[in-house]
Amino acid sequence: DKVHESHIGQVFESVINAKQKIGASPEIIIAIGTGSVTEWGKIIASRLGVPLIAVPSAISTNSPFTYKASMQWQDVGIRSFNTGAANKVWCDWDFIQHFERGNRSGRGDILSIYTALADWKRAVEKGVEEPHNKEMKLTEEIFDELKQKADVIKAHTQEANSIVLDLLIRISFLVMELGFVRSDLAGRPDAGSEHQLA
Repeated sequence: DKVHESHIGQVFESVINAKQKIGASPEIIIAIGTGSVTEWGKIIASRLGVPLIAVPSAISTNSPFTYKASMQWQDVGIRSFNTGAANKVWCDWDFIQHFERGNRSGRGDILSIYTALADWKRAVEKGVEEPHNKEMKLTEEIFDELKQKADVIKAHTQEANSIVLDLLIRISFLVMELGFVRSDLAGRPDAGSEHQLA
């Protein structure tokens, strides 16, 4: 945690130094980019106590909608911070449309629901976890919708990106709902192995 905090501290110190040089405090942070840019934006906005506007360059992750920022560190692994979600998310579909590879990542992110559900059901069968029937059913409904709309989602269109965005938002709310029940359950609806491939 000290290594992780020191990295965050260095970035935060750079923001504070820049703030002092221009002689004003930022009223808002705007993060333009994909997941890691949004995660840094959430951390900085949270530390400064100002709102965050996320402007995704691709529909690649649910990062703008989650209450935590997770970062991968070389020496430490993945660490998460409670930051809150972005206050606003601005989607410029023309801008988003140009980052096809990033948009494919969002489709991979949604596919992770498949293995997440399988892992979740197996854990319940083995008695390792208690069933959370409502949340599991809602996760299954989101996955069923993904299957029903697969042909549209395969296309690189605004409609496809809009559907993926809707599914990512809905899965984010489930993740948050379970996280409030018990923090170790927060990733259950979407933490499958395909998530790592995305």
